[in-house]
Amino acid sequence: MKDLRKTSQKVLKEKTGNAINKNTKIKVNLSGKSIDKLTSGKALHKSIANGFTAKEHFKAVENIKSIYRKSVLKGTYPDRDNNPNIKDIKRFVTSYETCLGNKSTAYITVKCYKNGLNKLYSLELLK
Repeated sequence: MKDLRKTSQKVLKEKTGNAINKNTKIKVNLSGKSIDKLTSGKALHKSIANGFTAKEHFKAVENIKSIYRKSVLKGTYPDRDNNPNIKDIKRFVTSYETCLGNKSTAYITVKCYKNGLNKLYSLELLK
């Protein structure tokens, strides 16, 4: 699992930068902090708890920018921690076929900051 995580981190570091959602035109940033969050044990365990493998999770994470581009905004929510710097939290969803051919729903969380920056925060695979 450590090798999968390190590989994903390396792939993502080459993909840092912005992506624009085709449906909402919301621009998001993939940063070093985003990469750490997306490849964290907590993020991985959510996908595993939903019946997916570590390989499926990490391969989806490696493709997060393309998955985000085609996703649909599910909703906008307040930050549960009431961070004064965060404007809101946006959740996006799209159908996604994993690297093992399993059908899933990719659930992406974006943190939108009051300074105008929107950061990719998490990805979870759902059945």
